[in-house]
Amino acid sequence: MFRALIAAFALVCMAGVARADDTPKYAPAPDWVDTASVPEDAATASSPYVILDQQQRIDGDRLWSYADTALRITSTQMATEFGTINLTWQPEKGDIIIHRVAILRDGETIDVLAGEAEFSVLQREQQLEQAFITGTLTATLAVEGLRVGDILRFTYSVTQADDALGGNVQSLAPVMRSPMKVGFGRIRLLWPTGQDVHWKSHVEGLDVTESDSGGYHEVHIALPAPEEPDLPGDAPARYRELPLVEISSFDGWRDVSAAMTPLYRTEGLIAPGSPLAQEVAKIASATSDPRERAARALMLVQSEIRYLFQGMNGGNYVPQTPAETWERRYGDCKAKTLLLLAILHELGIEADPAMMSLTADAFVPQRLPMAGAFDHVLVRADIDGETYWLDGTRSGATLADIGNRPQSRHALPMVEAGASLEEIARRPHAQPDTVTQLEIDSRAGIRLPSLYSISTEIRGDLVDMLRTASATASPEQIEGFIKSIFSDLLGQNYYYLDGEISISEETGTATVQSRGIYWANWDEENGRHKLAIDPTLPDLTFTPNRARREWRDIPVMAGEYSDERVVTRYRLPEGDFTIEGARELPATLAGRAFTRSVTQTGAVVTVDDREVTGLGEVAAADIPATRRDVARIKAQALRLIAPADLPAYADEVIAAREAGLLDPLEEAFFELSNKPDDGNASGYLASAYYHRSTFNFDAALQDYTAALDVVPSAATYLLRSSVYQLTGDYDSALEDAREAMLLDPSMLPAVQSVIRLLSRTGNSEEALALAEEQIALGDSNRGMFVEAKADVLADAGRVDEAIALMDAEVAERPNDAQLLNARCWLKGTRDAQLESALADCQRAIELAESPWAIIDSRAMVYFRMGELEKALADFDAALEMAPGLPNSLFMRGIIRKRLGDSEGSRSDLERARFLAPGIEADYARYGIAP
Repeated sequence: MFRALIAAFALVCMAGVARADDTPKYAPAPDWVDTASVPEDAATASSPYVILDQQQRIDGDRLWSYADTALRITSTQMATEFGTINLTWQPEKGDIIIHRVAILRDGETIDVLAGEAEFSVLQREQQLEQAFITGTLTATLAVEGLRVGDILRFTYSVTQADDALGGNVQSLAPVMRSPMKVGFGRIRLLWPTGQDVHWKSHVEGLDVTESDSGGYHEVHIALPAPEEPDLPGDAPARYRELPLVEISSFDGWRDVSAAMTPLYRTEGLIAPGSPLAQEVAKIASATSDPRERAARALMLVQSEIRYLFQGMNGGNYVPQTPAETWERRYGDCKAKTLLLLAILHELGIEADPAMMSLTADAFVPQRLPMAGAFDHVLVRADIDGETYWLDGTRSGATLADIGNRPQSRHALPMVEAGASLEEIARRPHAQPDTVTQLEIDSRAGIRLPSLYSISTEIRGDLVDMLRTASATASPEQIEGFIKSIFSDLLGQNYYYLDGEISISEETGTATVQSRGIYWANWDEENGRHKLAIDPTLPDLTFTPNRARREWRDIPVMAGEYSDERVVTRYRLPEGDFTIEGARELPATLAGRAFTRSVTQTGAVVTVDDREVTGLGEVAAADIPATRRDVARIKAQALRLIAPADLPAYADEVIAAREAGLLDPLEEAFFELSNKPDDGNASGYLASAYYHRSTFNFDAALQDYTAALDVVPSAATYLLRSSVYQLTGDYDSALEDAREAMLLDPSMLPAVQSVIRLLSRTGNSEEALALAEEQIALGDSNRGMFVEAKADVLADAGRVDEAIALMDAEVAERPNDAQLLNARCWLKGTRDAQLESALADCQRAIELAESPWAIIDSRAMVYFRMGELEKALADFDAALEMAPGLPNSLFMRGIIRKRLGDSEGSRSDLERARFLAPGIEADYARYGIAP
């Protein structure tokens, strides 16, 4: 904040006017200066700051500022950083006078300026890219011979006078605060005893001495000041201390207002018949309505005059004339304000200029009256009894939003008789700053991907920024920007297909839009699928900390102003979808204003929310109630609830395919996978996942193959291997699993797959060797390879050995539900020791939290025992818990056929083959066939 405020004071929109020399002068310090002495412990002190001395003297309307700085060079980096002295000043305001540049070394003083060394002068326009021409000059000197351990001391003065202030003087001095340390630090202020000058510190606890001597009043402030009091982060800015000391000869705000008013007189500034007069005539002939005239004038100034700050050639407080501004087609806030004022006055609209602060508005009422408390000027117009704040430096004004209030809360109108500070009450803008329209098309099914389209219409100052960005940025930069502004709404579960930024010159708005693929995050709760659809409440927070006694009376800052509207439309499949949560929001809460509309028309649900922040503060006394209200309303966040009779996932996919609802998704994933410059194959991998999840295994294999052509990776080889397994192509699956293991030997799932696939392709000995190699490692993954080895033994006909191996493992982990299920499954599929298998499954079910896989294993045991009704009941139960389980469907189809239910059998078997084309070959290993 400190650096920003000083920079704003020195550079933004206003600073002082005079004319002096544009080269440094060299002279001893004036007699009134009290020269500081170098502390005796300077060479050994812990702080590199030896002297930081600021002295300022006022004489009439002239200010003399003296600075003495001594730094101990503690490193080569510091020698590099401070070895070149850069001193800035504005010659329009006064002179820079160099008093001394010296190096103190081992008790010796080396005069750097004794020879031919002198400061060079550079024009310094560091902020030109931000449309600033400050007229600032830089006097620069490279100090030769500076070493580590030296003390570099440089002393200079800057004089200032400003006719625009009406004979007044103003200044400020930054305050160094602890824990920074300095050998000698001071602020010294002087002015003639009879001159009416005021000073003020915004820092508590300063060591201040005031005295009168030799006809001057003196204020002496020792530095560093005490540390800033600790405050909660959400405390309003006015509770913080501005690290400044101010001096001003203005008696009050009315004096400031009256002194600055002559700069904005408009009489005779628009010459009859001039190009500018013709523009005024166009507005006058277009409408007689003063409000519309004001809007047209504002739009003219905003659109036709580009912003360029001019702090030179008398341009600090003094604006250039409207004719100059119109001819040059650029101007700063002063020039734009004077131009707009002149046009409005010609149109018969009552208006005055007004100053405000964009960077330190909260402190303005506490500050000394001075023009330097402000860094911006705009127009205050009175139309039909209402006040309008018209800012020519902004953009995108329209008739609809001409009544929008500025973000600053305080303004000082400039009128001949003088005016007091005016407080501007905040209120929502006529239109939101951004309006976002998001449509999520989930008609294919809620557990399938959705297609999204989103657009945000933006108005105001951001439009010009977007206009520049869209014209100069690369396609990659534009894509990154578009993704970033939509990430809050879409989260991480989406794929971007394309987007664009467009500017409407007619409406003065920008539109950012995108489309792509989106996975809605439906959660399952008590057997129902639910989707969070609240765009506002999840981000609503109110957690102020007022635990300390000294904080308990501090209100909570409501934040910066923002005004956003989000309209979200969900296109759903047919069904009885319902909505739970707050269909209405409080009008105001926690310094925000809300409006909400929730509608459900057929299969379309629309949530329309507008949230305005930064409208006010929450009083300390209201914090407990507000905290409770926020918690209460957050608990009512909107959720969409799917029908209770939601079809099984496989049925959802089949129905969508038959209805042609997968076609748009197919096109979207094709587009995604064929996007240029997809160097990480993410598009192909996303398409493969989609095709696998919709049981289009041939397409998934093609996608994985294309991904591997781009980036060969162990993970992708293993994924393709798993699809080959589902289709029953075990040879290809083994080849891919081997490749994955070769690329990443530490990938245990790949090793496990190789073992099982070796067994299924008849390579039992190699499979056993690999399993035993992994078991011998004896790490935490031993159990999974014991199970794999048992499976290989069973495939090789060595069932008794397989069961014995599992028995030994169960003896070590008797309460491991997964291990008990594995032994039950082994016995059931191999038709061995069925009674103990049943006991294993029963015990595993008792231990497991989600037992559907174990119930499927128990059904297999019942099937082997010939108890088909019990087996059928278990397969039904497993499918109830895990609908679409291909193993359970396949076995239930076999049982139904044996029980005479031909139609049910056919349906189950077809569904099982659809979900896992290789399932028949898989169960043939166990001697089981339809």
